[in-house]
Amino acid sequence: MPLGFTVNSDDRLEHFKKMVEELYQEKKYIRFHYFLTKPRTPLQNDAMWAFCGEIADKCNDAGYWLKMTSPVLTKEVEIPWTKDNVKERMWCPVQDSLYPKAKSSTNLGTVELSKVAEVLSNYLWEHHKIWVQMGKDNVN
Repeated sequence: MPLGFTVNSDDRLEHFKKMVEELYQEKKYIRFHYFLTKPRTPLQNDAMWAFCGEIADKCNDAGYWLKMTSPVLTKEVEIPWTKDNVKERMWCPVQDSLYPKAKSSTNLGTVELSKVAEVLSNYLWEHHKIWVQMGKDNVN
């Protein structure tokens, strides 16, 4: 089972070094994964999904349906937005433009997550008069 350790002070750094030395002496194998930003919290993850769901609802209510094409369909089909296709078709392109090295939203820190939501909110307001804001008020 993976273990986590946050290094955010000189004391924690020294403790981490000591722990690594002891683990290596005992096991002779250690694999590290690290993040250079504070990772998003479970609450922020819930807020992101609620945000995507609210965008879907407001786009559908305003008559902005998702246009889909397929090799099987001969014409474009309009389908309702869902939180999943909002994430795929709206969130991910904005995220990829802002943070191309973050291959998944799970790789975003708290600041980056908020920035993607801010850009998306501003765009929807400026171009479609749809206002959605990510935050504690839209967590399920």
